[in-house]
Amino acid sequence: MWIDLETKTTEQLKIRLHHPNNHFHHYCGFGLHIVSEFECPELSPIAAAHSSPDVVIRVGFVPSILEGQQLDDGFSQVKPDAYLLRLDNIANYYVTNGCEIVVQPHAGCSDNLIRLYLFSQCIGALLHQRHQLILHASAIATDQGALIFMGPSGSGKSTLAAGLIDAGYKLLAEDLCALEFSPGRGFQVLPGMAQLRLWHDTIQQLGHNKKLMQRVWQKEDKYSRLLQDELASVPTALRMIYLLNPGDVENVDITPLSMPEMTAAIVKNVFRGEYTQALGVQKRLFRQTAELIRAGQICQLTRPKNGFSLINQITLLQKVHSL
Repeated sequence: MWIDLETKTTEQLKIRLHHPNNHFHHYCGFGLHIVSEFECPELSPIAAAHSSPDVVIRVGFVPSILEGQQLDDGFSQVKPDAYLLRLDNIANYYVTNGCEIVVQPHAGCSDNLIRLYLFSQCIGALLHQRHQLILHASAIATDQGALIFMGPSGSGKSTLAAGLIDAGYKLLAEDLCALEFSPGRGFQVLPGMAQLRLWHDTIQQLGHNKKLMQRVWQKEDKYSRLLQDELASVPTALRMIYLLNPGDVENVDITPLSMPEMTAAIVKNVFRGEYTQALGVQKRLFRQTAELIRAGQICQLTRPKNGFSLINQITLLQKVHSL
């Protein structure tokens, strides 16, 4: 699929990108109509629409330096309305104005690895540019509303989401959770990507068939499970956000958080929060966080850090929310 850009002139590339016979794939995700020059099995396919898309993902030339950058961490260069990610031997990505992602792949890199960064850092930067609230979290849709699970890596976000999906609930988000606020409806969780990424030991504990999954990256024992049939089809009103807390305890418990604790939890779990100042979205993020705190929809779910307490977590959530 990926062309060798070094053999193409700029004019040839422009002709290829805009020729009416070229085939683009149409998807929905995060409440957006996304048109992509390559296949994205993580997103939900839709019929081609006559209206202009919200987001275009295409192959193209990416600048080597982001002029006027306000942050450079060695991989990412950031300024308001522009994000540049350069990864040796994988691809370079250029995200602008919340509406376009240009990908310049390196020769020989697999599509799977290129999409790994496309649908993490890059789509996260694009959603920030579109002024959405983005959490590093998983989310599940229930009849009582959306349940969000956030916390550091290894806290069990994807494991709990996978267990709830096995129990019959629908997936809303994994790793990157987008929320939209309106005064009349409050916060809605937008359906994101139709996949879960699980570690090998979690797959064994859940009893899933690893042969039906794809390894995310050869350097990690982590696998991707596509879930097109299990993805929620519409935004879901927020019911509760849970901060997952593996601790030295024997039982699973849910406890309320104080307002300072809620604030700290949200700020700490904003997706790529270290980029928000350079992206120019901190004031907007402050207002969105204040709305979440005002709603008081954040608790802490503590579980034993040793052992496998998934069934107990699910049972407690079903009891608390009358699921």
